[in-house]
Amino acid sequence: MLNEKNISFYTLICMEFGVTGGIDIHEEINTGTIDEANAFLSANAPKYPDAFWILKPCHMIL
Repeated sequence: MLNEKNISFYTLICMEFGVTGGIDIHEEINTGTIDEANAFLSANAPKYPDAFWILKPCHMIL
């Protein structure tokens, strides 16, 4: 297509296994750059010491 628009962003998810066996999602945000994701992770990682973080690069063509 002639008028395609490319959009890239990162989704950052913080999750932890709950006491009942499920998964608790503490944070889920979209950031425009990897630096924004890193800043958010650095600021919020101490809040959830037993959680794990997933960073998903996303790309859309509109």
